Amino acid sequence: MVININRIKVWIFIGLLIGATVFFSGCVFDEAPNSPGNEYSVQTPPSTIARPPSLFINASSIKPSFLSGETVEVDITFRNTDEDPVVIDSFPPEIILSNPTSGIVRNYPCGSDTITLEPGESIDYILKWDQRDSDGDGADPGIYLVKVSDVSYYENGAKKVIFPEGADIASVIIEYPQGAIEGEIFVHHSEKLNGYLVTLENITFTPTVSTIYIVLHSVDNSFFRTTDQTNTPLPTPPAGLNPLGYYRIDDGPEKEFTCTGYRVVDETIVLLWDFEPVPTDVGELHFVITSLGDWEGYCEIHVDVSNSTINLLSV
Repeated sequence: MVININRIKVWIFIGLLIGATVFFSGCVFDEAPNSPGNEYSVQTPPSTIARPPSLFINASSIKPSFLSGETVEVDITFRNTDEDPVVIDSFPPEIILSNPTSGIVRNYPCGSDTITLEPGESIDYILKWDQRDSDGDGADPGIYLVKVSDVSYYENGAKKVIFPEGADIASVIIEYPQGAIEGEIFVHHSEKLNGYLVTLENITFTPTVSTIYIVLHSVDNSFFRTTDQTNTPLPTPPAGLNPLGYYRIDDGPEKEFTCTGYRVVDETIVLLWDFEPVPTDVGELHFVITSLGDWEGYCEIHVDVSNSTINLLSV
């Protein structure tokens, strides 16, 4: 269903001067330093090369999304990629279902079977979830992560453990009964706020993910330092930077973004934040940044879907 947007109002409230100028988190868009457009991104230092585990695990949802109340099925594959047999102890391993906002929803303890996989052999385990939490209550529509934890196996008599702290291997989506918005809001409206030109470019909606696209351009301040040798601008994220924020749908609870990322292009920071699908009967969306490193303030974006008028206000 494609929503018909009649009016869009955007308010941005920033309580304190943004002291932190560049931030990033889980999802970073890597760009080559010499790519066209002078794009830069923080690169992760290469880690020490280590032999990968012999037991490879991946998973996928049987369907892109599930109706409310429908049994959710996830296919989890265990594959021996080594030249020697591996023996999986306590099969299947512990499986945890969680929501980015509400945390752990359902926990499946490890099984008691022992599985031997010959070189190149694999086995599939189908997780079936009735969409109920540990208390027997129905799960709300949204995104749920599938995690495996503390997977132990034996190789040549030696016990090995992977994912001792758990690792997300798949995600599933429970649909809203009324359906999710599909479409895009084109805004491209800017306001100078405390030395930064803040532009809300657009918001995209699909049945599986929503994304808000914001651009920050330094006006009275600079996101960058320059080197003495090449005069090349480099991103300088403050030490200990830990962006904190949330979003809300109408008057609902605070929700965590499913993914946050950034891209640096010349003197501009492009922010791309993913969040859960949005129901078609939504009235307002609220996006809030509560902290950026040493800066502790309040930045809130309200989107009222009602008419073609666009206002960007700051206080």
